[in-house]
Order: sequence, then C-alpha cells, then structure tokens
Amino acid sequence: MNDLTLLYVGSNAQIIASFRRYTTKVIVVNAEEEAYSTLSQESFDGIIVENLVEIASSLSLLERVKMVKKSILTLLITLHPDQDSLLRAIDLGVNGVVTQPYDETKIAAICKKLFFTSLKNTQLLKKNLLLNQYKNALDASLNISKTDTEGKIIYVNEKFCQLAEYSASEIIGKTHRLFKHPETSKKQMETLWNTIQSKKVWHDTIVNRTKTGKSFYSDTFVIPILDEHNTIIEYMDMRIDVTALHERQRYMQQVLDAQSTMIVVFEKISIHRCNQRFLDFFNLDSLEAFLRIHKCLCDILIKAPDCFTTESFRAWLQSPTNTRDIKIAMMNTDNQVRIFKVSKTILENPEGSIEAIVSFTDITEIENYLYTLQAKINEATEAIRGQQQQLIAQSRAAALGEMFDNIAHQWRQPIGAINNTIINAEFALELGGMSQEEILKTFEQISTYTEFLSKTIDDFRNFSNPDKEKTHFCLHESITQTIGIIQGAYEMNQIHLTYEPDSAFTAFKVYGPQGELSQVILNILSNARDALKEKQITSGEVRIDLSGTEDTVTISIADNAGGIPETVLPKIFDPYFSTKNKAQGTGIGLYMSKIIIEKHYSGKLEAHNEEKGAVFSITLPIEKNV
Repeated sequence: MNDLTLLYVGSNAQIIASFRRYTTKVIVVNAEEEAYSTLSQESFDGIIVENLVEIASSLSLLERVKMVKKSILTLLITLHPDQDSLLRAIDLGVNGVVTQPYDETKIAAICKKLFFTSLKNTQLLKKNLLLNQYKNALDASLNISKTDTEGKIIYVNEKFCQLAEYSASEIIGKTHRLFKHPETSKKQMETLWNTIQSKKVWHDTIVNRTKTGKSFYSDTFVIPILDEHNTIIEYMDMRIDVTALHERQRYMQQVLDAQSTMIVVFEKISIHRCNQRFLDFFNLDSLEAFLRIHKCLCDILIKAPDCFTTESFRAWLQSPTNTRDIKIAMMNTDNQVRIFKVSKTILENPEGSIEAIVSFTDITEIENYLYTLQAKINEATEAIRGQQQQLIAQSRAAALGEMFDNIAHQWRQPIGAINNTIINAEFALELGGMSQEEILKTFEQISTYTEFLSKTIDDFRNFSNPDKEKTHFCLHESITQTIGIIQGAYEMNQIHLTYEPDSAFTAFKVYGPQGELSQVILNILSNARDALKEKQITSGEVRIDLSGTEDTVTISIADNAGGIPETVLPKIFDPYFSTKNKAQGTGIGLYMSKIIIEKHYSGKLEAHNEEKGAVFSITLPIEKNV
C-alpha cells in the first residue's frame, strides 16, 4: 500500500501518524480552501477530511471535491456523526467514516480498503479507456445502432446519422422501418428476425433509403446482446457502407447488359455473373434461378456439326490462356437449336482470382446462310462440271475432226505407195513373171506401209480413248506420238516441224490422263498451222523444245507466224474467245487446254510473244521415283 497518495485535511497528529505508517505519501493541509487548491495542483488517490468545525462543513468540502474529481476516494473522520449526516455521506459516495475511538485497527482497515478500492478504480479506468478507444474506432469506421427487444432504436452513432441523413433525435425511438427501401424483400426481413431471435448473428447486404430518398447499401451484421442469463436484452446493428461498391457493380452490370452478345463471367467453370441477354435466352429472371437448374453451362450443350462437345468445351473453358474462338450449340426455351461463336478473355479480378469473360455471339442465321450458300455452290459446281464436260466433249470432237484430216494426210502417201507397188507387181507378172526375191521384196514394202498405217490407227485410238484414268507415262514418247498424228498435215502445208529434245529430259515421266495431254499439244500445233496458213507464211516453221528443272519439265511450242496481238494475248484462254471465224473454230480449245493442264496435271499453260512469233509453254511437275 506504499504507493497510495492521500490528502489529509485536519490537524490530528495521532491520526496523521497512523496513516503515514501505511503509506509514504500523506499531504496535510488545515483549511478547506487550501485543500481545494492542492487538489487542483496535484493528483491524489484519496482525500481524508477531519471534522474541522462541524460535519456539515466537511461534507460540503467532499461534495465540492467530487464535483471536480468523481473517481477520487473519500474518507470522513468525525466524533459523533448524526443520522442525517451519515445518509448524506452515503449519497455523496463517501468510501468510509471513521469515528472515535481512533485505534490502529480501524486505521489499518481503512487504508487497506482505500488501497483495494483505488486499485479497482485504476483497473476500471484502464478498461474504460480501452473500451472508449474501441468505441471510437467502431464509431469512426462503422455505422452503428442499437435496438431494444421490440426493435425500437435506442442508440445511433453520428456516422449512421450522416449516412441516413437523419439526426439522432429523429431516429431514437423509431424502428428501422424508417429507412425501409421498396427493393427490400419481405423474405429478407423475415430471415433477419428469425436469425437474431434464435440468438445468432445475421449477415447480409441490405438496401435502405435516406431521408431525402437516396438509396444506400450496407454490408450489415445484426448481433443479439445477451445478459448473464443468456436472455436477449438488445440488438446491435453494425454496418459498412458499400454503396460505392454496389454502384460500381451496377455500372458493370449495365455495361454487360448493353452488349449485343450474351456475356458470362466464369471462375473456372462456375458462373458468377452474366448479362440480361443470357437470362433472356433461358427465359429466367436471375442468375440464381439458372444455377438452381444447371450446375454448369457445359451440361446443356447439344451436339451439332463442327461444334464443341461438353468435354471439349469444359477443357477450353478451364484453359488458363486466351485460346481460339470456338462454336457451340444450345437450345432455347422454344426448343430451337442456336449456334454461337464463343470468345474468351482471361483476367485477374481485384481479389486475385482468375476470371474468364466469355461472349456468345449468335451466328445461327449466318450458319444457315452459309449452309444454303454451300448447297448452291455445290449445285453450281455440278452444273459447271457438266458444262465443262460438254466443253471437253466439244473440244475433243473438234480435235477428232482435226485428227481425221491429219490421218487422211498420213494415210494418203502409204496407201498410194501400196497401190503403186501392187500395180508394178502386176505389170511385172504380165511381162514375164517375178523372181522369188522380187516377190518377197514387194511383200516387205507392202508390210512396211501397212505397219505405218497400223501405228497411225494406234495413235488415233490412244488420242480418242475416253478413259481419263491417270497414269505415269513418258512425256517424250507422248510428244513423239502426237507429232506423228499431225506430221502429214504439216508436210502438206509445207511447214517444217522440228523436235530436238534435251536428252536429259527424255526419260522423265509425268502423271495424268495421257490422251488429254496429247489433245492439248495437238490443239496448239493445229493453231500454229492455221496461223501460218492464214498469214501465208511460205517458209513456215514450228519448233518443239523439252527442257526443265529439278522438279518440273516444260514443253515449249514456238512458231514464226508473227505472234499474237498484244490486245488479244490476255484473252486467248477465255472460253469462246477466238480470232477465227465460226466455221474455223469454237473458241474453247485453248480454254479447255488450260483447264486440263491445271486441273488434271497441276501444271501451267502460258503464252507469250518472241521475235518471230508466239510461244506456248506447258509446265508439268515431274514424277520422281517411278
């Protein structure tokens, strides 16, 4: 008890000495005003007032002291206290009254009581200090109110008043219905009351309305306060204003709802936000309604051509990167299958979680249009293919007619030779007979001529064969065979045809329908002959070259007919374009030749002019390892 500090007002040396035995600091003053002045200058745990004149004056001093320092300990020393004075002392909260006789036992007991009371007051003061700081902290950060068990507000802090735009006097005694918002559901209020009346803490976001009608949103905790008997005595309402956060979320939702596509925000495969277009597709009013029916969007995909399945969509959704766009199919409330192009963007939200923002663009009409367009394209392709077949047939018929003329030229000479041989043999027999050697020589001549005729027939058969089966064949042999068909016509028109291939390329093979390549070469050679005849070139020349590279081989056919006019050159491969009159040409020969080389050989047919005339080049890929 040595740290107990006391102010003694009086002059009894015996009593003063007794108090000093139990505490080291006892300040003694004699007069009432002096005591009051000392208290204002120094701090004391307690004040002891000795009855100076009469007890009433001592009680007046203690009353003055208590008005300034409510927590100070007070002790009254008197000779004969009367009943009224004792009652007044009790009303003042005097901690003790010492009467005669003044023995050590009484003084010790009084000092002990003063010490423990002072210790208790100090601890209580510290607790109150902490509690006040806690209260200040809560008042600074939370909107706080308290209600009684009937729901009437009995306390509200300033922060709540500022938020609700009401004064405390306007709130106290009212219920929270004062702030009720039309959006607040009856079910939410019922849940609140059922929770807190069962002595549990209720937590949710609630919307209220200020005095001026503005909406404010609060993350709210309502806590039942219980007494020592576990009985609810009041409720504490603690709120965090989340209006700004709610407004940001509302703005974000407005942005989502303004999109022309369906927008869904996923965390992994779970949906936690969507726009109104998504809800409209399923004819639902909230995302919660959708999640009550479906655990994952993956589960409601349906199978459709070129669309992701449930498993592939789930894997695509869980991928941590922005992957390519995909297509899915879903069925709406009218049982219509709709096709969507789906895009995904990966973002990290402020909470650190990874979100996938997925947009669904309805492309059903586009897909239907493309399907219809593809069907029309296929139909048109078949029609074009039929037209091409007709053109090929026309081109082949024209080529066959051309070749009949060539065969006639080819056959005229050997048939005439056979006829002359037979006439000579008959004449020799009439004059005196023929030796066996002469007869054998005659037969050998006739055999040579018939072999030539047979080879011409084989060439014609190969050329006119309608079978377009692709084969590997020697290009050099095919060119030589085609030259044999037209050679007679060239000689008849006194046109010199030369073919001196590079020996490095004579063994090369190409892949395609051999007869059609012969048709192309024959068509170009026929056009060269006609150009030389039309321009009356007396010393006509046509040269065929065979050259190439490591991967391609090129047949070049050049004439000296003066070339193709530059205005005509770009059009010569167009269908039905011809510089000849209708009796001489159809205008489909070069067009079909180009199609044959490009489609059936994956090659190129080109034309250009050189100094003496036109040059046609056929470039074909080489078939290696054949």
